Amino acid sequence: MSRPTIAMKHYASDIVGKTISRVRTMTKAEMDDLMWFPISNPTCVIEFTDGTLALVAADPELNGTGFLSIQPK
Repeated sequence: MSRPTIAMKHYASDIVGKTISRVRTMTKAEMDDLMWFPISNPTCVIEFTDGTLALVAADPELNGTGFLSIQPK
């Protein structure tokens, strides 16, 4: 099994069973906190009912914004 697969199973397991309450664009203040430049593509934040946030980022170290691709079943 490759390292990215192992890491993804670990990270994804943290949101299994949670309920999404809101999906929104990241705010400027949040982007500033992560030191993401204003010229970066907007990214989304997924909020869960228990207060957990999921950020769409380029990599696990949060080195930049990413893109969430949603595919129909």
